[in-house]
Amino acid sequence: MGAVLVVEDEAVVLEATIALLRALGHVAHPARSGDDAMKALIKHPGIDVILADVTLGDGDSGVLLARRLAHSAWPGAFIFVSGDMEASIQTSDRPPHSLFLSKPYGRRDLLRALESARKLTRNTDS
Repeated sequence: MGAVLVVEDEAVVLEATIALLRALGHVAHPARSGDDAMKALIKHPGIDVILADVTLGDGDSGVLLARRLAHSAWPGAFIFVSGDMEASIQTSDRPPHSLFLSKPYGRRDLLRALESARKLTRNTDS
């Protein structure tokens, strides 16, 4: 099992998600922006899933992060999250190795999404 990178600009949500993932036995790393996420991917090469809020502060977004990584060698999958149902429409052009999870989500929903995301990793295409 790899690690999860949680990209969330709301500190309380970020801390709670990291704590939940760690309590469930996952390795989890925090990032507050797309730039922070890119640095974390370099620092922690074992990350195989990015759990990213669709809308981050300062015009940043999980979708923009996915586009930045689209042509990279990173083999992982994305889980886009949002409490705004219109955000699911924004992610309709999301990368093929991704899925959408509505906020608020519970422990069971998060675990299911992680399991599904890991099945989507680029490594399974070859």
